[in-house]
Amino acid sequence: MRLFRKPGHLRLGGAYFAINNVVNKLGVKHVITASAGNHAQGVAYSASLVGIKATVVMPQFTPWIKIARTKRYGGADVILHGESYSESEDYAMKLAKELGGLTTYMLIMTQTL
Repeated sequence: MRLFRKPGHLRLGGAYFAINNVVNKLGVKHVITASAGNHAQGVAYSASLVGIKATVVMPQFTPWIKIARTKRYGGADVILHGESYSESEDYAMKLAKELGGLTTYMLIMTQTL
């Protein structure tokens, strides 16, 4: 199926599966992720489909088109932080603790429980 996907298409499958499952099982109302690409768009869109808030932390040097598309797919809050992905990811983890949300890393871990 990926062969037939147009370039720039959001990455929906895994994000939707994880978000939908954790919302149904745990009642999560907010997901947070760090990404500078298609995963960010998939999380934003998936969160909007299941009716929860999404925050995406992107490195400062993320191309504007990725930022605009992430906001467009579901209206996620986009925060530009850090000069690298790892700095963005660290900040996303900090935000999750402060805001009481789950990061997509935490979502993956809950799927294994």
